Amino acid sequence: MSPWRVVLTREAGFNDDLATLFSAAFTVDEVPLTMTRFDEVSLVDERLRASADYGTFASLVVTSRRAAPYLSLCRSAVTTTCDVFTVGAATTSALEAVGFTVTTSTTEGVATLAPDIVNGPVLILGARHPFGDLAGALQPRLNVTSVACYETMAATLRDEDAALLGGADAVVIAAPSAWAVAQPYVHPRTWVLVPGDSTRQAVAATHDRVVRAWGPAMASTLRPLLEISRREKN
Repeated sequence: MSPWRVVLTREAGFNDDLATLFSAAFTVDEVPLTMTRFDEVSLVDERLRASADYGTFASLVVTSRRAAPYLSLCRSAVTTTCDVFTVGAATTSALEAVGFTVTTSTTEGVATLAPDIVNGPVLILGARHPFGDLAGALQPRLNVTSVACYETMAATLRDEDAALLGGADAVVIAAPSAWAVAQPYVHPRTWVLVPGDSTRQAVAATHDRVVRAWGPAMASTLRPLLEISRREKN
């Protein structure tokens, strides 16, 4: 019986940990769907220092480990008792590596952090075009400054990349921006694995077979679903 084909779609260099989670029952391919353009550190520093609340931020929100090159800049922007909020374990690790203590982390969309953020002013460090309007959720009650330090852009797919997506039994999608690139090529019978509800909702708007599973649970979650698919083909 041939192995199931799984396509990992995170940015190049971000798929290695996921690939190790799939056994020999799976053939794993990689098709990066997004790429990141990083801003100059000096430019991000200027943006931070231009804020009227520079040096007094009581809450810091970091949405991706892609912000790691800029975290040291936040030291002088926030108070010593600043609450720190993150999205994802990798982002938490990046902050801890430079000496921050994370107050709250989520594996869901960034907007789910809103109820836990009670001290302002708030500094949000992340993408130029973030998914999930955390600032909008907070601004009725707190002063919020959003500082962009990178931009996530769609990758250009080759014909062979499109073929891999179209022939996959399962596709792993980490963010709504990745699904926007993948969606035209993914077969309706293909299962899509996502890490949280915000990405699940983005996929579910145009694709029925989507399930939330991440980390070690991915392979065990996929097996019974792919068995269903295999019986349907037969």
